[in-house]
Amino acid sequence: RARLFSIDVGIASGDGEDAAAKPAPAAVASLECVGAGVCMSVAWGCAAAGTGDRLALSSTTGKVYVADTAIAGMALLSSWDAHSDSGWTVAFDTVNPHVLYSGGDDAAFKLWDLRLAGAGRPATSAGSNIRSHGAGVCCISPFPDECARGGASFVVTGSYDEKARLWDCRALRDPLQEIECGGGGW
Repeated sequence: RARLFSIDVGIASGDGEDAAAKPAPAAVASLECVGAGVCMSVAWGCAAAGTGDRLALSSTTGKVYVADTAIAGMALLSSWDAHSDSGWTVAFDTVNPHVLYSGGDDAAFKLWDLRLAGAGRPATSAGSNIRSHGAGVCCISPFPDECARGGASFVVTGSYDEKARLWDCRALRDPLQEIECGGGGW
């Protein structure tokens, strides 16, 4: 189950000006991720035109879940079998809000188009690389929007094959660069 919280700073307790305000988390919404096993990763994506902000989760069953968040709560948009083994990580693209990346224990790095996802339909596969990572893809870090060159999306992946890889997501055949980390790229 995924839970969405709002954290408001509470009123300072005590009589003096030095009394500390305590954060007061309040549950706003929850979402049942049926068949998820254990949720492994969560990512927040800013709204695209005509959508609310989105929340994505990966799971030990290889499923990915995408929910639309709203003031009234959270609604599951779509879920699909993204990986043949545990889904380690998800991340939204910082340039295109309709793109989601996922990585899993199957050593696959995948790109998903979310525009047609919803109403029981899975996201559309928009690219993948299943041969460059020698082990599971356990982290994905998209470059910030202000670093994008000519609208291109660049991503760094980490794997427990002890390498970090830089990708131009317009061409996922081969990474632009590989760097030895001397340990897993978590």
